[in-house]
Amino acid sequence: MQLLYLTIVFLITNLGDSRGYLMHGNKFIQLTEDHSYVNELVKSGELTPQDAIKSPLKNVIVKSLGISNDSEVKIRDFPFNLEDQVLICSDGLTNMLSDSEIKKQLALKIGVSEKCEQLVNSANTNGGTDNISVLIVHNEKGRLQDA
Repeated sequence: MQLLYLTIVFLITNLGDSRGYLMHGNKFIQLTEDHSYVNELVKSGELTPQDAIKSPLKNVIVKSLGISNDSEVKIRDFPFNLEDQVLICSDGLTNMLSDSEIKKQLALKIGVSEKCEQLVNSANTNGGTDNISVLIVHNEKGRLQDA
């Protein structure tokens, strides 16, 4: 997973099942796509998103660094507006907390360090069965003004 912050936009890319999200106002949007066998089944209609959460195959990765030499990476750009937050996290977080639980904690009026710590603690409280990595970038300054 890579994130490049360019003040008015950010670029994001991923391989595997780490995720990137954008919190824009009250909207919580998943920006990346899991490169997992279960996600392929969901996209083809063979599995529902609800069944995917419980699938024993959800950690089978079909695309990542080191699996094959032809893993293409999509680089996407998004506007980065005043008060937006970008969350980059491992599946250790998203397997333990629902999107609504994550969104609720991102909406708290506390610093990003405290938000990261609370997210990790909540995931551990819910079982913490995998490594948990969390990074939050908060745009507190807004877009650059035209000169």
